Amino acid sequence: MRQSSNEDCLEHFDVVKFLILTGIIALTVGLSLAIVLALYRHKKASTGPIQVIGQTGVVASHLSPEGTVLVHGELWRARSRDSSALEDKTEIRVVGVEGHLLIVERCNRIH
Repeated sequence: MRQSSNEDCLEHFDVVKFLILTGIIALTVGLSLAIVLALYRHKKASTGPIQVIGQTGVVASHLSPEGTVLVHGELWRARSRDSSALEDKTEIRVVGVEGHLLIVERCNRIH
């Protein structure tokens, strides 16, 4: 009888090990999937045409003639169309695109 008790104990131990291992694998796969999905949702499009021509924004760092602008919350490298210097916080309009470089001009809004 003593041997039967030991065998029952070992079988129970094997079941517990299997359940723990299965739980760890399921948790790892679930977390990995959640991370991949979260990263996928926040990825910016890196292909296709850039559709910002005509959009307005603001100079983030001095353009003389190149610098950076903020358009719809995204920071872009930019150059002024006529090579003029544009100071920080100047309102701009996108008039062209060369690769990932925006061509901008001063925005003359009537207030």
